[in-house]
Amino acid sequence: MLRTKTFSGHRTPDTGHRTPPQPHSITSVIELDLAQFSAAVRAYAPQWARAGIRWQLTFGPERDKSAAWVVCETGDLAGQLTVWTSGEAELDAGNLATGVIDPAHHELTSAQDLGICLDELTHRLTEQRLGRPGAAGRR
Repeated sequence: MLRTKTFSGHRTPDTGHRTPPQPHSITSVIELDLAQFSAAVRAYAPQWARAGIRWQLTFGPERDKSAAWVVCETGDLAGQLTVWTSGEAELDAGNLATGVIDPAHHELTSAQDLGICLDELTHRLTEQRLGRPGAAGRR
């Protein structure tokens, strides 16, 4: 969901005049049901099995901002996608042999964004394993 908010103008340093108010888009995150995350992860299980990716899903303790995460490994590559009920998500993927980790922060604004994060996790683990360059640093 996109909301528009108008900010009041600010004084320019050179003239001291106010700039006119300008609209800015603000993205609202969704309230995520962790059962949705669990179902999405389980939907990826067959694809991960075919790619040789081992995975484990964990639910954290109940809090105001609860979290769940899936940890995936294949060979020297590992990744973790953590999602919070606030709609925030952290994706960390890296190479266990080199210790290089590539983190990415996501703000989930729709249920489809969850699939995008899981696609990115899968892509990072399979692209690097197959020796194709370019997985690191992709957002």
